[in-house]
Amino acid sequence: MIDYTNVSRCVAQLQEFIALHPEANEVRKALAVKLVYQGYFYEEIQTILGVSPSSLQFWKTSYEKYGIDGLRLQDKEAQKVLIKISQKLKLNDLIDLLNGKYLALRIPNYYPVREAKKISQELIEEKTLERYNRAPDVGVQRTGITFFETSCSVEMLKRYYEQAQVSIQALRKTCFPHLSPLDKLRLELQEIWVPGAHIENIHNQTMLVGVGRVFEDNFELPPHQDVFARDISDVGIPPAHPFDNFVTQLSANIYLQTPKSGGELEVWELKPSIPAREAIRDQEYKYEGILDRNSLPSATLKIKPKVGELILFDSGRIHGVRPCQDGPRVSMSMFIGYRSREKPLTYWS
Repeated sequence: MIDYTNVSRCVAQLQEFIALHPEANEVRKALAVKLVYQGYFYEEIQTILGVSPSSLQFWKTSYEKYGIDGLRLQDKEAQKVLIKISQKLKLNDLIDLLNGKYLALRIPNYYPVREAKKISQELIEEKTLERYNRAPDVGVQRTGITFFETSCSVEMLKRYYEQAQVSIQALRKTCFPHLSPLDKLRLELQEIWVPGAHIENIHNQTMLVGVGRVFEDNFELPPHQDVFARDISDVGIPPAHPFDNFVTQLSANIYLQTPKSGGELEVWELKPSIPAREAIRDQEYKYEGILDRNSLPSATLKIKPKVGELILFDSGRIHGVRPCQDGPRVSMSMFIGYRSREKPLTYWS
C-alpha cells in the first residue's frame, strides 16, 4: 500500500513502483490523479512522477469524466502520435521520421492491392527462397543473400556481390509488367530528396537492393536491431573508402500479403548500446543479435500491416514481428541510410 499521508514516504514508494513498472502508464496516471485528490501541488507530482502539470490536468479531467478507461484511452491516443499516417511519401514526413519525431511512417495503399496479391503468390512459389543463413532457426525466408549474412566469410561476401544484380533483376521480373514496389520507392526517394538517392557502396561493387520475404506460419521474427555499421564490422573486410556513418537507418517494408491473424510489427523506442544488447541476448537463437523478449518492456508500437501498405521505421530501434497464423506474411523490404540533408540517401539489403 502506498502511504499518501507522508510526502517523503509516498515519493519513495511511487518512485520504486515506477522503476519496477515503467510500462504501466495507466497506473502511473491513476496514481497522479490520486495525488491531486490528496492535496499535492502539481509541481510536487511532477517531481514524483515525471509528468507535466498540463498533462496532469488533462488526465484529471479524463478521469473525472470517464474513470480509469479514460486514462487507458489516452494511452491509445498517445500511440497514434508516434505514428504518422500519410496518403503519399512526402519530404516533410520523411524528415520528421529521420529526426525521430515519429517512430513509424505508414502509407496505406502505396502499391495496388490487386498487383500486390499477384506478386505475393509469385514470391511464395519462388524456388530460391531460403531462410537467412545466419539465422536458420528463424522462420523467415528471403529471395537473395543479404549483406548481414556475409559475417566473417570471404566466400559469402563474394557470393553476395556476384548475385546482387541478378537478384535485383529477378525481383523486378517477378513484378513484370508492373513497376515493382521497391523500384517505385527508389524512384520516389530520388525525386523528393534534393541531393538524390543511390545504391550504397562499401567495396566498390553493386550491393543488393531489395528482397522478397515470406514469414512462415507460427514463427516470429524475434526482437532485434539492424545496424549497418555493425554489419560492416562483422564482415571483416574494411570498406574500400572511409565510411561516412549514418545518422539514421530506416527499414522500408511494402506488404503484399498479410495473415488472417498475427504478423504484427512491433517497435520499441529503445536503441541499446553494444554492451546493453549483449546483456539481454536471447541464447536460444543462433544469431547473436536476437534479444530476449522477457528482458524487454512491452513494445512501444504494435502495427497490423495492410496489403499494399508501405511502413518505414528506424531499424536501429528494437523491432520484431509477432507469429503469423493462417497464411504467410509476404513483403518486400530494403534499408535506407541517412547522413545529412546535404547528402544523398543510400539504399541496400
